[in-house]
Amino acid sequence: LPTKQLWYAVSLTIKEALLFVLPLIIFSLLFNSMMQMSHKAFKLVLMLIPAVCLSNFITTWVAYFSGHFFVKEMTLVALESQDALTPLWQFALPKWIANEKAMFSGILLGVFFGKYQVSRGEKIAKTLYGVSMGLLNKIFIPIMPVFIFGFLLKLKHEDILSSIIQTYAYVFLIIGFTQFCYICLLYGVGTQFKPKAWIAALQNIMASVVTGFSTMSSAAALPFTLEGARKNTKKPEVANFVVPTTVNIHLIGDCIAIPILAIAILHSFGFGDISLLQFMVFAVHFVVAKFAVAAVPGGGILVMLPILGEYLHFDAGMLSLITTLYILFDCIITSMNV
Repeated sequence: LPTKQLWYAVSLTIKEALLFVLPLIIFSLLFNSMMQMSHKAFKLVLMLIPAVCLSNFITTWVAYFSGHFFVKEMTLVALESQDALTPLWQFALPKWIANEKAMFSGILLGVFFGKYQVSRGEKIAKTLYGVSMGLLNKIFIPIMPVFIFGFLLKLKHEDILSSIIQTYAYVFLIIGFTQFCYICLLYGVGTQFKPKAWIAALQNIMASVVTGFSTMSSAAALPFTLEGARKNTKKPEVANFVVPTTVNIHLIGDCIAIPILAIAILHSFGFGDISLLQFMVFAVHFVVAKFAVAAVPGGGILVMLPILGEYLHFDAGMLSLITTLYILFDCIITSMNV
């Protein structure tokens, strides 16, 4: 028992440290994204960003209604335990800035420096981006197994791990089915539902999908995505601008997977349905936070943890669970993003 309590305490400590530095990471990634976009035509960027936000927002609501319907149909049992595991110690860090303030500050300052102080903004963005990616790649990503391990011990101790494995296999099927149908529908709209063009468009992007699946990185699949987009649109100049700009911010796979996982977890822990108003507030912050997603395996969920905690009231165990489930399904999510 003391060993379990030790690992659980370590996981909680890592969670506190991650949530403490997340505002800096979110600000840095957003600020860097805005500075990178400043090199491109400003008017096109102003058109592109709302379009990406609208697409992500619509997709998030598709996930809400899909998850709401299927999860309700499944009538998940509440995951409860009478033998709760307590950590060996409690560790808390102050919340020095709200994550939403970091998000909007990164966007606004990025736009300002990109317009009026480009060279200075690039230096600041490069420095902050280096620090943030260093924290992610050298500290938090390597210790993520430890973070997950402590919470898995807690779930095993409380005898709900087997229920999770059994329950969420079906949730993964729901996510994959929703992603596949929605993306095929988008390709159908793009080809005016002409069968031959529809099939050809999907074939043109298949090399990129396979690359995204095997590497769990949209950036690694970028050359193949570009090639497929050029073939599908017959407008290479549009593809050359849109694809690199949106590769890490237009994330349909994430926008479907994370809300459905969140709905399923809330049902599993006995919290019931999310109201439309509550989900609306969550969806707005969720879409904005997409601009701060790190291009690393599991990066899609990391910046979402404080938003899930703040607006859907996820506790530490639920945050660990959704992180674990996301990482397990990341290869499919990335291929759908691509």
